[in-house]
Amino acid sequence: MKAVTTGGTFRFAGFALDTDKGLLSKDGKAVELRPKSHALLDFMARNAGRVLSKDELLDAVWNDVTVTEDSLTQCIRDIRLALGSAGQSLIRTLPRRGYIFESGGATEAYADSMVAETGRSKLAVLPFRNLGGGPDQAYIAAGITEDIITALARFSALTISGHHAVSSPGIAEMELQQAANKLGVNYVVDGSIRFSSDRIRITARLQAAQSGETVWADHFDRPRDDVFAIQDEVVSSIAAALDERVVTTGAGHARRKPAASWSAYDCLMQGRDLCNQHRELESVPFLKEAARRDPDSALAHAWLAIGQALTFAMTNRRDEIIQAEAAAVRALQCDDHDSMTHWAMAVVLTFGRRLPECQKHFARAILLNPANIQIRGDYANWLRYSGETEQALIEIDAAFLRDPFAPMWFHAVRGGILFDRRDYQGTLQEIGRLPFQNVHVMMVQLAAHAYRNEAAEAATVLSNIYKLLPGVTLATAAAIHPYANMDHTNHLTEGLRLAGLSEG
Repeated sequence: MKAVTTGGTFRFAGFALDTDKGLLSKDGKAVELRPKSHALLDFMARNAGRVLSKDELLDAVWNDVTVTEDSLTQCIRDIRLALGSAGQSLIRTLPRRGYIFESGGATEAYADSMVAETGRSKLAVLPFRNLGGGPDQAYIAAGITEDIITALARFSALTISGHHAVSSPGIAEMELQQAANKLGVNYVVDGSIRFSSDRIRITARLQAAQSGETVWADHFDRPRDDVFAIQDEVVSSIAAALDERVVTTGAGHARRKPAASWSAYDCLMQGRDLCNQHRELESVPFLKEAARRDPDSALAHAWLAIGQALTFAMTNRRDEIIQAEAAAVRALQCDDHDSMTHWAMAVVLTFGRRLPECQKHFARAILLNPANIQIRGDYANWLRYSGETEQALIEIDAAFLRDPFAPMWFHAVRGGILFDRRDYQGTLQEIGRLPFQNVHVMMVQLAAHAYRNEAAEAATVLSNIYKLLPGVTLATAAAIHPYANMDHTNHLTEGLRLAGLSEG
């Protein structure tokens, strides 16, 4: 049995689950389900083929109230009764682990279920052009573009191309229709930003991709501290121009300012831009300053947490992961209804070796922003370190299938998974696709060369590792690769030992 979706509807075993209308039907006839049972079935169908713990399901469906496992058990019973003879085979109970929604192969089910729905407006926000400012101000245009994308993603009736997709090489230089075809969207937003010391001018327009018709356009020339109000006006105008129903759907999502002041926002944008360039070590001072200037900015604390967690993963500086957790805790205190804050905590807990605690934060992050493909990449990485190697491979491959513009760092995750599966050639092919290198990834690359008896290649990688992190040892490698399974740790360190990495 295979779950597929078209027009916002999952189809499996003769049933249709309409996620927009909240309706389960079979052969055109409605099948009655209580709201919570429907929400549970919806969540399980979206996560077909994945083991879902009871805690994850409770957090996903009853996140706003405290209930016992009896509520979950009752909903499972209701769903199975509604599905009839297919109920037991579609929803399996795994003793002491949870439940799994079976749909004929998790990779196929996930990939098909995430195809862009034909009933929705599909939209891309192209990088806004930086006018009048030098290259040193490019991060402002990039940051404002990213925040407009994030705000639009809150509207459940829109399908939005992610920041990583519109920032792909060559997209910005394409003609509008060519870029739209490449991204698979039917509407495109583009614009420009002109920035001076105390004022900002933003122009934006929404165009229908095929006809080139301008659906909406406006310009804003205001003091720079009004940038958040401008962003809100752009977002609400785009949503209203596309469909009044979209505004209604998204109206319940309160949007907090990324920061309280321009100075804090400027630091946040610079730090985030460096993170997006895989320059996390350089990002941390900017993000610390953003958090200092605005202690209530959930985004500043969340990005600081990610920057410091990844700095730890490349340097083994223990203080970085300790500070990262403090930043993630603060981010959640500021806003625990933002996917970014839960994503940040999940990343921090992964590298902090508190793997069992990650799942509820990944589940919450995905529930709050299912369109964010990057959360899926880190989720696959967590599965890998948790010892769920095959499920990790399913997740990362599904992410690649879902998004042809998946971030390049996904290849590092896939390379690590293939290394754990002893596919060393595949490991090297994936890592070879990366436009960047860091110690964390290079350790996997080095061990793969060693296991393939490629001494010359191993020597080159080892030399580069020592240049980036003098004094690195096997203990360092074990510390920054947080495997739950000691066999996986030993597999990595033995390869590094064969390659000549210092015992310490």
